[in-house]
Amino acid sequence: MKTWIFRLLIIALVFPLVFPTNAFSKGGGRSRHSSSLKSYKAPKSHVGSSYTKPRSSINYHPSVKRDSKGRIIRSPEAKQAFLKSRGLKKVPPGYQVDHKIPLWAGGSDTPSNMQLLTNAQHKAKTKADYQRYGR
Repeated sequence: MKTWIFRLLIIALVFPLVFPTNAFSKGGGRSRHSSSLKSYKAPKSHVGSSYTKPRSSINYHPSVKRDSKGRIIRSPEAKQAFLKSRGLKKVPPGYQVDHKIPLWAGGSDTPSNMQLLTNAQHKAKTKADYQRYGR
């Protein structure tokens, strides 16, 4: 009887350390695309307007460093710094580290431009980013 109470107490104390609430709660980030467990909804600023996608040259933003094969060079140190700032050592299962402003659209590869999203949220946000930034 006492063993299960002790285990429950340990879980209640350790869980917030492993998954900090500010990383997953609504309003926890500073960006419009803050992390939340709800589905990501694309901005409605262009719905019903005469919006046209930017030229495809944005795919090769001049400030983005690329390797010899044209792939964006990422910084593993920046990703680790982001995870460390959230109290994590690695990305939790079912989540991905996302860039608020995509690297291919000129976003920086810094912890301030990163957020944790679920796999479904990341897929929806990436689709919205392609529509928004014209890729």
